[in-house]
Amino acid sequence: MSKTILILLNGKAGVGKDTFINYCIQNSKSYYPCNILNYHRSDRAKTAMRVLGWEDKQGKNETVRTMLKSMVDYMEDIGTLDRDLEQQIQICSLRDRDQIIFYQVRDPKVIKKLMDHYQERDELSVLSVLITRGVPAEEPIWWDDLEKAPYDMTIQLPANDLDKTAELAQTFMSYLRAL
Repeated sequence: MSKTILILLNGKAGVGKDTFINYCIQNSKSYYPCNILNYHRSDRAKTAMRVLGWEDKQGKNETVRTMLKSMVDYMEDIGTLDRDLEQQIQICSLRDRDQIIFYQVRDPKVIKKLMDHYQERDELSVLSVLITRGVPAEEPIWWDDLEKAPYDMTIQLPANDLDKTAELAQTFMSYLRAL
C-alpha cells in the first residue's frame, strides 16, 4: 500500500526552498523511490496574474507581490486553495507508489490550519518544515512572522554550499522514508 506525505514548507524568499526540493527529487531515485510534487499555495494566483498579462520574466516587484497576496487571500477565503490541495491528496492516494507533496505556504496561520485539518488522517503523514539560511532575505512586511507557525522541524541550509544542501536533502529523504 502506498503512502502520501504532505510537507507544509515555509521560508523567506530566496532562501533555497525550491533548490532543496530539487535535490530531494534527485535523491528520491536512490534513497526513497517515490513521486514528488512541488506546489506553491500561490500557483493558482500566479496563473490568474498571467491571464491578466503578467509574465514571470517581469519578476515580482512590490506591486506584483501585493496583488499576488491579495489574490491568494481571496482564493483562501472562498476555499479554492483548500479544495485544490484536497484534490491533489486524493489523486495521490490512488497511486501505487509513495507520494510526497511539498506544499509551499507563506502564511503561518494557514500552516497551523492545514496541520490541524490533516494531522488526524490515517492515510496521510503531515510534516511542517521551516527552511532557513544564514543569508538574510528581504520580505514584505506581512511575512515577518514566519517563525510563528508550529513547525515540526527547521532545516537550515548553508550559505553558498550546494553540496551541503544536497547532503541535507539526502538526509531528509532518508528521514521521510522511515515515516
